Amino acid sequence: MRYIVSEAVLNVRHGGIVSLLAIFIVALTTILFGVLYLVRAAVHFELARMEDRPVVVVFPDDAQTDDEVRAMAAEIDGLAAVTSTQVVSKAEALARSRELFGEHSAVLLEGFGRDNPLPRSIEVWAAAEGREPSALGALSQALRALPGVESVTFEADSIRAIGRVKNTVMLLGALVIVISVVVISFSIMLTIYARRDELNILRLVGATYGFIRVPLLLQGCIEGLLGSAVGLGLLYALFRNLGSLAGVQSFLEPIAAASIVGGATLIGMAGGMMPMRRRLRAVT
Repeated sequence: MRYIVSEAVLNVRHGGIVSLLAIFIVALTTILFGVLYLVRAAVHFELARMEDRPVVVVFPDDAQTDDEVRAMAAEIDGLAAVTSTQVVSKAEALARSRELFGEHSAVLLEGFGRDNPLPRSIEVWAAAEGREPSALGALSQALRALPGVESVTFEADSIRAIGRVKNTVMLLGALVIVISVVVISFSIMLTIYARRDELNILRLVGATYGFIRVPLLLQGCIEGLLGSAVGLGLLYALFRNLGSLAGVQSFLEPIAAASIVGGATLIGMAGGMMPMRRRLRAVT
């Protein structure tokens, strides 16, 4: 066992700049998948946060009476995607504004005198499946079609933005995985050619292809493991310095970190398996 491990470590050293490049690319893969996990956590956090506040706000036309606004809220409350509604009067909207902006509210409302410029609204809460961006879009379209509705706003922009980032990171991650496997395969091919005389001697003294393959396969695993360790270290450094600015409150859970390391090791193993049979037979 000691021989196999020492040979695998020696193979990594023989790989030189290509081995370093493989480790760097696996590190990049680890960072991308770590970011993907954090983005996924941000999506779930945003969806959970939306449970406590209205996802859609309907603004009735000023011509609507208070009774008509309450009737509109009751009609909206009867929709299948809606769980509850609340009518916010002009006075309550003003009170909320003063509570939210504090001493700055007077500056914001300056020039209106005693008039209240804030509109009435109907706040709408939706079921869990109704808080997805596509469902919110469909619900807002249905609400806009109601008579007496002036405008509708819904909070899906942040979820859409996070979703776009998630898709981009997934695409980049898939691309970098392919590059990682190719570069690790190339580093092992170089090792095979650099040590072909030594491998020939092993074959002449009776070593099986399996005995020769194991250190090469372990080389790929080591490159994947080292790359994932470097990647997690860099990701943690980014989190410590930029996490609060990006709104990320916690780092990867231990299970997630272990999964990423295991995945990177499997990438290294896959890179080690690809060139092995054909290249080994070609040089031995």
